[in-house]
Amino acid sequence: MIVSVDIGYRHLAWVVFQPDPLRYVDGGVDDILHKKKPTTESVTKGLTHWIRHGPLTKYPDATIVCESQVGPAVKNRVLAFVLLSHWTPRPFHFVTSSTKVKKMPLQYFPASVDPATILQQNYAKRKQASVLMTRHICAQCDMAAACSLMETLSKKDDFADAFVQGFYFCLVRVL
Repeated sequence: MIVSVDIGYRHLAWVVFQPDPLRYVDGGVDDILHKKKPTTESVTKGLTHWIRHGPLTKYPDATIVCESQVGPAVKNRVLAFVLLSHWTPRPFHFVTSSTKVKKMPLQYFPASVDPATILQQNYAKRKQASVLMTRHICAQCDMAAACSLMETLSKKDDFADAFVQGFYFCLVRVL
C-alpha cells in the first residue's frame, strides 16, 4: 500500500492506493490541530496524535509519500515531515510538486490543464488544476469512490494534491 500525505498548516490530507494493480483504497482530510492556532507545539501534538491514532494505524506496512515543501512559511510543515518520517518506521519518500507535474504522463491531464504552464501559475490556479486532474484521473481509472469523497470535503484541493501525488508515485513505482 501507498499512503500519500499532504500536510498543510491545519489540515492533513491522505490517500491510500494499492499500487499493483493500481486502485484507490481510502482517504480523507483531517484537522490535525483540532481548531488550535498553528504553532510548533500544536503541530507537533496534532501530528503525533494523528500518527499514533489516525488512519495510518490501519496500514502499518504502507509506504508513505509526502510532498517536499519549498517556499515561505514552511517551518511547521518541515517540522511535520520530520516528525512523520521519524515516528513511522516504514519506507518514506518525498515527491516535489514540479516532478509530479513534469513527469506525469499527458493522458492524466484534462484538456483544461496545460502541463507546460501549470507550474508558472499562481497558488490558487495550481490547487484548482489538482482538483481537475483528480476528477480526470478518477474518470479514466475507475476510481469514482475517490471523487465522490473529494466532492464532500471542504478541503478538496488538499485531498486532490495528496491524490495526484500518490497516483504519480504509484505510476513511477510500477513502471
